[in-house]
Amino acid sequence: MNGVPMTGEDILWAIQGISSPASDSVMVFVSDSVTAGLLWFVMAAVMMCSPRYRAMGMAVVVSVCVTYLVTDAVLKPLFDTMRPFETMDVQPIVPAPDNASFPSGHTASSFAAATAMFLFDRRIGSVAGAYACLVGFSRMYLFMHWPTDVVGGALVGILCTLSVVLLIRRRIPCFKGFCEDAGNQ
Repeated sequence: MNGVPMTGEDILWAIQGISSPASDSVMVFVSDSVTAGLLWFVMAAVMMCSPRYRAMGMAVVVSVCVTYLVTDAVLKPLFDTMRPFETMDVQPIVPAPDNASFPSGHTASSFAAATAMFLFDRRIGSVAGAYACLVGFSRMYLFMHWPTDVVGGALVGILCTLSVVLLIRRRIPCFKGFCEDAGNQ
């Protein structure tokens, strides 16, 4: 490199170096799997069927819901940024969202879920975290988000989850022992 930092556009175009019909299909699938928190809510429902993973499942649901509210009701309207496909004259291969770009809601909910899982079980949380990274990558690949949107979404998801789990463990009496017992298994 010539010492000039890459811009968000440069990064998005560089990602297109792996573009193919097969990678298009994979990235659309990954992105669609977490739309409206679908994958995370299904996983949480399965977790809540087991006493061992019930607290983790509850933490995932609450964290994803809180993250959605913070992201879509507060931050997106506050920042009101345009999406890459709108400014780069790119025709997206997925339906165009009608809300702002920053922060990435798909990435935020994915990191919220992965962080909740990690706090209860590092192995499960690490796998979910890898998938959350893939979700963020897919959002850039699809020209739905800038790199800063993805990083911002990841940070929002992590911070919301840490706040939620701290609140659940310390402030809500009916969950205090429940979450602590489950987290020690």
